[in-house]
Amino acid sequence: MNQQPRPQRRPGQARPSLRAVSDAPEALRARRLRSPVGTLTLVASASGLRAILWPGDARPVRVGDTTAAADVDLERPVADVADVGHDVERSIDGITGDRADGGGASADALPAVEADIRAILDAASAQIGEYFAGLRHRFTLPLEPFGTPFQVAVWMSLDDIAYGDTATYGEQAARLGRPTAVRAVGSANGRNPLSIVLPCHRVVGRDGRLTGFAGGLDAKAFLLDHEARHRT
Repeated sequence: MNQQPRPQRRPGQARPSLRAVSDAPEALRARRLRSPVGTLTLVASASGLRAILWPGDARPVRVGDTTAAADVDLERPVADVADVGHDVERSIDGITGDRADGGGASADALPAVEADIRAILDAASAQIGEYFAGLRHRFTLPLEPFGTPFQVAVWMSLDDIAYGDTATYGEQAARLGRPTAVRAVGSANGRNPLSIVLPCHRVVGRDGRLTGFAGGLDAKAFLLDHEARHRT
């Protein structure tokens, strides 16, 4: 597999960190999270957050190959975003290294891989809860999106669109140094596996109209309105 590009960090600003998807089979776990835009399914490996799935999402498209997608174990019961927000300590800002200390009461009793996955799912759940509570404007999670190097570069560039702002597909393509690749950028955004965390909802049409979004245009409008109300 081609090595995926690493995004540059701006001095003094935390941002999601990119982890390359391994060629070896990986254990994947999922957690369902009720939110104001519907029940989200968070998928993670021991290395990072792999996907945030919308209701009815085509799992293999956003998680990776069909075999990996079929092996995702789903936690039960469904958590509520209001129950995991407001807990900054559990959000584990800037997870680094091979291990992240978990947050679940029984994490110490779990095998190392399971503890790592739970830590990432705990962190993602907490940070998404903070986002919907209006307390978080940027995510600081280890990410492991499955895609081509070009797709991953497009997805990571979404983090450069500030909270409460929007950009057109043409502006995003220009920032990537690919001003003529507007259609390719739009296509990649449409396959973004990490909606909300990598905010493709902030990309709009040339005339400012809301365009396609995996979660639906109502969800896109909700997220933009939410950020406008909580922008400081």
